[in-house]
Parts: sequence; C-alpha cells; structure tokens
Amino acid sequence: MTLLVRNIKPFNKWRNGTEPLFWASIAILSVATILVRHYLDQAPEYMTEHYLMKYHVRRVGENLVNIPVWRYFFPIVEIKGTWSTTGFILIYYLEKALGIVGAYYLLVVSSTFAVAFAARHVFGSRAAAFSAAVLWAFSPFNYSVYFWSGSNNAYTVVAFLCLAIGFYALYIRQPTASRSFWAGTLFLIMAATAYEVWLNFVVYVVLALPLVYLFARRYADPARTRALLQVSFTTITTGVIYTIIRLYFLSFMTRRGSEAQVIPVLKDFPQAFDDVVNNAFLFFWMGPEAVLPDIFGTSLKILSSGTFSAQSVTHGYLSGERWPNLDWVVQSHYMTMWRFYAGMLFVVFAYLCFRLLQTALRSGDVRRLIAGLLLFAVLLGSPTHNILQFVHFNIWAYYPYKAVIGILFTYGLVAFVVGLLYRRLGTRLQRMALLSGISLYAAMLYVTAPISLNRHIEYMWGDMGFFGHGYYPEPLDNLNEMLR
Repeated sequence: MTLLVRNIKPFNKWRNGTEPLFWASIAILSVATILVRHYLDQAPEYMTEHYLMKYHVRRVGENLVNIPVWRYFFPIVEIKGTWSTTGFILIYYLEKALGIVGAYYLLVVSSTFAVAFAARHVFGSRAAAFSAAVLWAFSPFNYSVYFWSGSNNAYTVVAFLCLAIGFYALYIRQPTASRSFWAGTLFLIMAATAYEVWLNFVVYVVLALPLVYLFARRYADPARTRALLQVSFTTITTGVIYTIIRLYFLSFMTRRGSEAQVIPVLKDFPQAFDDVVNNAFLFFWMGPEAVLPDIFGTSLKILSSGTFSAQSVTHGYLSGERWPNLDWVVQSHYMTMWRFYAGMLFVVFAYLCFRLLQTALRSGDVRRLIAGLLLFAVLLGSPTHNILQFVHFNIWAYYPYKAVIGILFTYGLVAFVVGLLYRRLGTRLQRMALLSGISLYAAMLYVTAPISLNRHIEYMWGDMGFFGHGYYPEPLDNLNEMLR
C-alpha cells in the first residue's frame, strides 16, 4: 500500500487549517445522514423494539443484567452463541441509555467518522477519505435495521475495525509509534467481539499477505516491512484465538433449519458445492450492488411491475392442463436475474485484479497494487457466510449487512479512484464538482434503493411483506408527502 513506499511523506496534520475543515465536513455529513434517516426514512416509526427483547426475551430479555459480568467478555449461548461484548450487549445498553433510535443514530455517526479515519490514514488523501465516508454514511446496505435492529452490530464492527486499520496504518507509516500499534490492536479485539464477520478481514489478510510481503521486500522500507508483518501476524493470531474459543459455542450453527447452519460438506458434498457457489457469487455481488443504481443487475420486469403473474409475462403459455403449476419456474427466472450480472462482473473483476497485481509486482507501482488488493477483497465477498447452507431468502440480496466487509472494501475501491481523479483535476471548481457529484450520487443510491428492495419483496411475499413485516421505508415517497 502507499504506506509501504519509501518516498511517502509523513502524514500531514492540521497544516493550513485544511485538516480541521475536513473533519468539519465529516461532521456536516453525519448530520445530513441523520436528518435523512429521521425525516425521510421516518426511523422512529420503524424502530420501536429492542432486538434482544424482541427475539431473545425468553433467554435473555431483562435478565441480561443478571448475567455475571465476566460472561460479557465471552460468547453467550443465550444470544445464538455469538461473541457480543461490543456488539449486541453494547447496543443493548446504548438503547437503554439513548433509546433505540438514538443509539442507531450514534452508531451511524461513529462508524462514519471511523471510516473517514481509516481512509484518511490508508490512502493519505482527504478526497478519498471524504468519498469513503459519504458512501458509507448514505449506504443502503442496512435497511434491514428497520425490521431487525440487531443488524446495528454491523456499524459497531465497522467502527472498531476501521479504527484498528487506521491506527495500524499510522504504525506502518511510522514504525516507531508503538502507541498506534497498541491502539490498533485494542480496536481489533473490539471489532472481534462485535460481530463475527470481522473474520472476513482476517481471511483477506491471510490470503493477501504473501503478495504484499513480496512487494514490500522489493520496494518498501525494511522498517515498514517489519511493521507490516507485525500487524498482519497480530491480526491472524487474534483470528485464530477467536476461532478456537468460538468453536465451543457452535450449537446454533449446527441447528437444522437455522440461517447460520454450516454446510455439511462430508455428509452431502453435492449440496455443499451448490451452496458454496451460490454464496460466493451472492456475497460478492452485494459489494458492487451497493454502488450501482437499481436498474443494473436486477430484473427490469420486477422493477416495472412488482406483482407476479406468470400468465401475463408468458402470454398464457403456462395456462391449461398441459402445463400445470409451473408459475414458480417463471418467478424463479426473474428473481435470479442478478446471477448473470454477478457472473459477468466477477470475471471482469478477477481479470483486472490479476493484471493489476501482476503489473504492480513487476513495476513497483503502488497504485496498481492498491487497486488490485481492493478488487481482491471485493471478490472475496463474505467467506464466513460462504460456508453456510442456502436458505430461501438468499435467492436475492435481501441482507447486504452480512457482506458488510466486502461492501466496505467496495467503497474503499471507489474512494481510491475518486482520490486519483481528484489529484488529476487542475482547478478547485473541478475538484469541488467531483466531490459534490459523489455526494449526490451516494444520496441518490440511498433514497432509491428501497424501491428495488420493496418491488422484490412484493414479488416474492405479496401484500404481507418481508416475512410478514411489511416493507422498507421509501424516502422519496416520504419526501413527496412532506412537500405537499
């Protein structure tokens, strides 16, 4: 990464007042995203119940306060065996103190600042950092929070992981700054005890380390190379220890019919193969999908109509006694259109990733290295979910928060490209137009995403909505109501 190159200058702090202005812009951005969620999403109308109280009341509920404090620091059987110290438990007490909506707003804001912090120190570019922050602040990945507030733990894991990445980046840049290393390690542990998808980052580090180390040995300062290895092995070691302890709490992941049931590879290899292939493309697709307009990568028929009528879309071909009960074939065809787009994009990304990394190793071009590594991270998707059995709602990307690490890297990739474009632009007006454009685009993605989500929900579930919970809020409809 840029941190490994000898000629990178030390991080420039607060010179000419530009750094305070940057963080002031992140604060303004945070206020804007809260206003959108409060008035256009109407979050208070949807978020009315504590997640633990609603879905784990029999095992936890109010009795959470009676659990010995030492158990807070280990996986809790009563909460699906998850390690919930800085996840469900932290959110539970934040909701008690600030209210459900207040806690939600705090988590969105804090994770936005953390994303900006990580991008600022990794890329060394305020334009890239602002772009990453604005994409995250208006990310449509977690509309599920309006049905299940438990998905808030995606914000905690991103906040702590980004703080860890930011401090580790500072340490690699300045290997003598040991405080940055210990701060990064502390936040890494907090990310680990927030939400187990943090292991996706560990998998990425394991797979990317050989290539990054080879690049560092050829082109980087030896002290920074040693710092890189120290950070990498700390991350991997933490992941190994976490996994060993977590293995003692796998009852929920072996329960038949559970959405977290691990694929029985040895018992049924054909099913395992099918499920892994589906998961690999599904969770990869959730990354690029987060930065693409609704018209890309989905069924235009579903977007245009929403309601399902096999008779109308096949012009009555399936009607009559000759072809009984084949409506499901037509419905499945339209629901799975995303697979074509995902497959094509995966091939393109894989080719670009290979070429960029190959060229980087030959030439020492750090920009190609960064782009290749980010593409590789997006291609990985969510390895921790790739090993889980297929469930019916995984026919389409209803739960992007499960691929939050891949989505985060997707935003990093876009932000990196924006940072490069920003440096090439010659005038302040052009640069402001670029940042304004990415901001408006991110806001557009946020307010239009529920349109596609709700059309698919209507297509699959009908009037009952998603699992009988209705539909996601549609900001544009609420805006129209406000303007009347």
